[in-house]
Amino acid sequence: VDRDSFHLELDQRLTIGRITPDEAQLLCQWHDAGYVIFRNAIEPGLIDAMRLDYERVWAERPASLVLSEGLGVVPLSQLPAREQLTHHHYRLMDFHNLSEAAARIFLHPRITHFFRLVFEDTQVGMQSLTFEYSSEQGSHQDFAYVCADILSHLGAAWIACETIRPENGPLFLYPGSHRIKKFVFGKSSIVFDGREPSRVEAFTGYLEQECQ
Repeated sequence: VDRDSFHLELDQRLTIGRITPDEAQLLCQWHDAGYVIFRNAIEPGLIDAMRLDYERVWAERPASLVLSEGLGVVPLSQLPAREQLTHHHYRLMDFHNLSEAAARIFLHPRITHFFRLVFEDTQVGMQSLTFEYSSEQGSHQDFAYVCADILSHLGAAWIACETIRPENGPLFLYPGSHRIKKFVFGKSSIVFDGREPSRVEAFTGYLEQECQ
């Protein structure tokens, strides 16, 4: 979708009926802005079921993995109760393995169909992160931390499971930021290898400077 030949190829796909005019419009927005929004895409009952599963998992405390600030990646069974945690910086990794509702959301047809249009190939769901609270994470680009075999072949969906307001830490995006020059972490690498944490701060600063 980021190729210079995008519009020519899009017209060809539209002419032979491989995509609809509405799908072509979505792909143009993805090409230009780097994101699309599907409002009310997930059925409310499915979100309710996922939230019930989330409470069940915290009560049962299986050996699933949680990424928790200051503690790293730890089994949920080893964390204290939520009310005893001293911070809100935690997220449940791959919750779709513990919840059928979460798996159905993770692979929802509205999401998978669109990415099939983007990549013109079969997708593989590689990771899900479930946040109870905002991550309070600064500006970043996912491919630098979550690396697909082909770095550009990574798509992400952010799904709101509650009413979103500015005060509850919603996702923010810089339209068109997928087109800026890639940040170099070191030795010509555009992905972060876990060393030199100061480079993460430099990455954030670079993105905010380029995108403001």
